[in-house]
Amino acid sequence: MSDSDRPRSSFAGMAELSTRPPVRMLSPDQIEQMLAEHQLYLETEYHQGHRANFASADLSQRDFSGRNLRGIKMDRAVLKGTNFRRARLQSANLVGAILHGARFDEADLSGARLSGANLVSANLENACLAKADGSRCWARRYCRAPVCARLT
Repeated sequence: MSDSDRPRSSFAGMAELSTRPPVRMLSPDQIEQMLAEHQLYLETEYHQGHRANFASADLSQRDFSGRNLRGIKMDRAVLKGTNFRRARLQSANLVGAILHGARFDEADLSGARLSGANLVSANLENACLAKADGSRCWARRYCRAPVCARLT
């Protein structure tokens, strides 16, 4: 049977549709500029600067310890091994983020959106998760720690 005689799938030739957008690569200067704009945004109560948008960015192994990242957008970001120790992440958007091995010890994640995030092997010791949305969070499948039980 020749190729022209074979039945052709109705899906043949369709582009592969991935549920995950491509990862954005940012330089250290771009990251620092975005963080400075975000800090100004918070300090001026949203009148100046811009809310940082790190959606789909690879920020693995970065150090955000102690930073005020309230309301930051990091949905679908790759944050493997990233340090958020004592960071203020209230109302942060971390939906679908890959947080494998990230450190959130003593971080404030109150009101954060963690739905669909991968928190396997993440350190959440003494983290505040009041009113955080962790539905469908991957850590809940594997983690029996009290901190994971507090996710709504």
